[in-house]
This record gives sequence, C-alpha cells and structure tokens, in this order.
Amino acid sequence: MKNLATPFSLYLLLFFSSCTQPKKIKNQEISNLKTSHFVDIRDGKKYKTVLIGNQWWMAENLAFKTEGSVQVDGPDNRNYGRLYHWNEALLACPKGWALASDRDWTILETLISDNLNVFPGSTWRGKHGYLLKSLHNWKLDGNGIDKYGFNVHPAGHIIDDSPPEFGYTAGYWTSSGSVESGIAWVRFFAAPKNGVNRLESDINTTLLFCRCIKE
Repeated sequence: MKNLATPFSLYLLLFFSSCTQPKKIKNQEISNLKTSHFVDIRDGKKYKTVLIGNQWWMAENLAFKTEGSVQVDGPDNRNYGRLYHWNEALLACPKGWALASDRDWTILETLISDNLNVFPGSTWRGKHGYLLKSLHNWKLDGNGIDKYGFNVHPAGHIIDDSPPEFGYTAGYWTSSGSVESGIAWVRFFAAPKNGVNRLESDINTTLLFCRCIKE
C-alpha cells in the first residue's frame, strides 16, 4: 500500500485487515526499565525518555514547532505533540536524537512481542500494540496497558487536510523512505486493534507524529 486511506475507509481497513530478525531478549531483561528526561534547548520543552532494550526512546510525541506542523490538543486540553510532513519530520528531532527508522521500530517490536514471525511485510502484526498504547483516551475499548512507558496516545493523523480525530488512531513516520518514491514506512495503532500496522504512506499528503530515538 502506498497511501493511507480517507478517515472512514481507513477505519474499515483498520477493523477488517488483519531481513534478519533482532535477537529477542528475555522478559526479565526489560522488566527493569530505565527512565529519564531530556530538555530540548531549542524551545525548553522537557520530554520523558525510556530505555527499552538498548534503545533510548522519547516517551512522548515530538512537539517542536516547524512551519508546516500541526499541534494536536486533546479533549483534556493537553498537548499531544505535533503532526509533521515527512520532509520536516526528518529534521525535527533535536541534536543527538533522530527520527526512528523502520528498523528501529522493528527492533522495538521484536523485543516486546511473543511472535518473531509476524514482522516481515506490510500488515497488522502481533498483539504488542496493546503493550505500547496508553491507559486512557482510546475509544472502542481500545486502551492499552503501556507496559513499557512508551505512551502511545490516540492523537490521530492528517490525510489530505482532513482534521485529526482524537481517540481512534496514532500514526508515526519512520525515516525510511525517499522523495523519489514519494512514500515512507510508517507505524499505525488503532482503537479496535491490539497489533501494530507496518505500511507505506504518501509523504506529500499525510501528516503523522514523530518519535525520536537517541543516536
């Protein structure tokens, strides 16, 4: 798939659709998670960070303002980060951090999933999305347990200028894409799904969130 669908058709897709793998580490090796904070000196924003396996992730969506980004505020008036065009997302993370790649996401998913055979291809995989989703805000009984402090909130996405609809989805760019192809790999979470979707998205018509990973 090269493009994400319109909001309604995307919902139908989410509801009905069902390289060498990194070595899986044992559950007890990731039970003692390390957390910290990082302050972006560009705007003073303080981010929670979490170490999962050998990866330091920001445990919040990036909120650095760029010319084309869109701030998303939830019904609780809380800022849930900004949605970015892909070309801006590539450069938006602060110094020492980078937009997570497709491989970075695959490593994370492999670490926390019970099924190592679900990751190749472009589809919904596993049930590990439930472990990454936030405890609150997901509609359709879609809340997760946020086992690793990754804190995926359902702050939506934008396609073809449609406004983000809070409560149903969360979409994330990866750095794995190209201007020439016009597409990039993304990760999607949805209220009625416990897995994580790996698919390609049009970089010109879609705005998604950024998760930065420490370089």
